[in-house]
Amino acid sequence: MYTRKVLLKSMYKKAIKAQQESTKVAAEAVFNHRTITSFCSQERILKMWRNSLEGPRKENFQQAWFAGYITAKASTKTFLIMVSTSLLIAEAASLTPDFAKSTKVVGSLFAIIDSYTQIELDDYSGYLVEEITKHVEICDVDFAYPVRPNAIIFEGFSITIEAVKE
Repeated sequence: MYTRKVLLKSMYKKAIKAQQESTKVAAEAVFNHRTITSFCSQERILKMWRNSLEGPRKENFQQAWFAGYITAKASTKTFLIMVSTSLLIAEAASLTPDFAKSTKVVGSLFAIIDSYTQIELDDYSGYLVEEITKHVEICDVDFAYPVRPNAIIFEGFSITIEAVKE
């Protein structure tokens, strides 16, 4: 609070000084209006006056920024919001490598979903079995997924399924 008070006091003094400079320019223009008019210098004097107001405008803007009404509760709330937001941003930033990897995976996933199978469910023109014997025998099956050829799932796998006797 003390530093804010000292800061505002010095800003107020600077603003008053800058305002006095622009007032001097305006007073001289009014006092010498005949001379200014005779030399057609109205635009030049107005430009000088606008330039002299630039300083007070900046000072008043800064003063309004620092002199705003704020309570301890509001400043604490603002501080906590800033801290929690920065933590969330940091956490999100740490996930960007994983996000970049996931975009590649999503692309291949959609490629699989959009692919068409060679076997059509509604097409009955293929090979038709005339008699079902209810006896299944699978011999020497070697299997690995195409995307992981080194991870063999079945090697020399054989199975015989006998028909159920009723």
